Amino acid sequence: MDYQQIVFVGSGALLQRALQFWHRRLSIPVLVILTGTDAIPPIRDFGFETYRGNPNKLLPTLLPTQLPNLIFSLNNRFVFTDATLEENWSFYNIHGAITESYRGFAEICVLAALLENNTKYGVTLHKVIPFQEVDQGPIVDVIDWPLTQKEDFSSLMMQVQKHCFQIFVDNVQAVLDGSVTHRIAVSTNQTESRLCGYSNVAEILAAAPCESLFSRTTLGPFVQHFPKLAQSIALEQSKRDGRCSCRQSHHVNWK
Repeated sequence: MDYQQIVFVGSGALLQRALQFWHRRLSIPVLVILTGTDAIPPIRDFGFETYRGNPNKLLPTLLPTQLPNLIFSLNNRFVFTDATLEENWSFYNIHGAITESYRGFAEICVLAALLENNTKYGVTLHKVIPFQEVDQGPIVDVIDWPLTQKEDFSSLMMQVQKHCFQIFVDNVQAVLDGSVTHRIAVSTNQTESRLCGYSNVAEILAAAPCESLFSRTTLGPFVQHFPKLAQSIALEQSKRDGRCSCRQSHHVNWK
């Protein structure tokens, strides 16, 4: 498909890896909107025109509204408004969970899946369309894998990052040439997919079995990225300290 302009919106390692791949394999000019506070100097080395801020405010000023444009959303902390999505543009988002099970912030989805003892996890590429709940757009592709009891937050998040990049690589050409297919998201457990935001963290932690709370919440290198989540985990563990029999064999796992 002949897009007038292609835009990458997001932040972090996933955005950086996707842009590196794009620069090496496709060499098509793009705009980049950084939505996080982290600096990613290598992006500027690629010669991409780069902005920082709220994509809902920036996109209308950067793109011709009546022409087809393509937007990739990768680790983007902003929710696109219906007004933005109603433009003549195509939006694709990579979500760090299976949208039919968990929607919202990837780190909270990972936490919920671990503490609810799920046996499968995955990532999703989906289209973003107006008047839909967050992360409920038509699904393009899912990569899933078994979730074992040995996994903790750090190890699962590492896999999520790897597979989010892979699902981009697997599908980017089909998105570009317009051959990509979609299916409507449906529930996997006869209930609606769970919305996972920071307002849900206390509830998720409070419902967790002691063993899982102390053994599966190790943030490892991600503690610096999710300090608010680390504090919530430490608080719930301190409430359980002395009351959980498993506490004897585990340290507080937020560092």
